Amino acid sequence: MKTFAISVADDVFQRASQKAAAAETSLPKLWQDLLTDWTQADLHPVRAASESPRRATFGSFLDE
Repeated sequence: MKTFAISVADDVFQRASQKAAAAETSLPKLWQDLLTDWTQADLHPVRAASESPRRATFGSFLDE
């Protein structure tokens, strides 16, 4: 497991901390979940039928 640090503005950190607390989680857990979800697409390609409408629209735009 790796650890990394990022720099964010104080007000962004404060708002993010408050939202995490309201969701009964932590900022490290949110980052872990975000990165896990983000990289899952590389491991398991998403089929067109289950894509978000926005992604499908963008994909059809690229096909034109």
